[in-house]
Amino acid sequence: MNEKDKGATPRQNRDGGHKITRRKKAGQSLTESEERYRNLFHHMAEGLAYCKMIFDNGQPVDWIYLEVNEAFETLTGLADITGKRVTEAIPGIQVTDPELFEIYGRVSQTGIPEKFEIFVEALEMWFSVSVYSPQREYFVSVFDVITERKRAEKALRASEEKFRTVADYTNGWEYWIGLDGKHIYASPACERVTGYAPEEFLQDPKLLRKITHPDDKHIIEHHFSDALEDTHTVGLDFRIIHKDGSERWINHICMPVYDNDGKWIGRRASNRDVTERVQAEQAVKESEARYRYLFENNPHPMWVYDLETLDFLAVNDAAIAKYGYSREEFLGMTIKDIRPEEDLPRLVEDLAQPRLP
Repeated sequence: MNEKDKGATPRQNRDGGHKITRRKKAGQSLTESEERYRNLFHHMAEGLAYCKMIFDNGQPVDWIYLEVNEAFETLTGLADITGKRVTEAIPGIQVTDPELFEIYGRVSQTGIPEKFEIFVEALEMWFSVSVYSPQREYFVSVFDVITERKRAEKALRASEEKFRTVADYTNGWEYWIGLDGKHIYASPACERVTGYAPEEFLQDPKLLRKITHPDDKHIIEHHFSDALEDTHTVGLDFRIIHKDGSERWINHICMPVYDNDGKWIGRRASNRDVTERVQAEQAVKESEARYRYLFENNPHPMWVYDLETLDFLAVNDAAIAKYGYSREEFLGMTIKDIRPEEDLPRLVEDLAQPRLP
């Protein structure tokens, strides 16, 4: 061996040693990386299953669980499932839940990921699932059990449906508004009361103000300007112009709405068409005014008194002029005070006689 060859040996050894060291470090890094991902896989809060789909004549008929994480067993209650077919682990699932086979089969063939919620009848559980395919005929399912959430949603829908039915079919027109002043709900009765459909109120938050009678706009404008700043229950009557042009009276009761945490989230209002009531009250007032006029302006003395106590309740001007008492003095007396003493027995006897109702 010449001197040149002797001098090359130590360097070659050094280069070889560096390569071995680099390989060891690379292997160690790969091991550490694999360990990190394995820890992540097994300690995810969501269930995870890596599976191979089995096809028969192009149709998904089964799949094999190649690996599952700890949350899979916790969430599903299925133990020692690695290496098993799903039809073995969950007998009957192919018949009860064909949609699951269709989705997993489709993803494992197309490679297009999907996200969905599904009720697995074989397990009697609801799942929220994300599934993707790392390679053809394989898929990874990441899922969470949402059975309790679905039960709560179902109960909420049932409750909402019950109260919506009450609101929809009540005689009054109900509506709810959010803190932004926009309608969240308007019951079908609004069309009967106003002539406008619920959709028109939902689309135009100011529709009620627009159809309010011009002479009553100051009432409703003042109310609406304060409604979203006032948590008190408010009741008032005002007129609207129906879509057909007629005038209607509305009894409006508005109250605050709170969520389950006591947070104020808006207001709800109950509106009744009280046109007939108001018209009846106005008719009574007009009738009363007419008879009061006839009573007060009759040229003959007239009065009204209580049949039990004989106290005067009202007297007209002719009675005041004839007997010389003021109206206040009359109303502090009884009919006995102005009748002759000899007439009193007959008066008492007449008052004791039964009268027609």
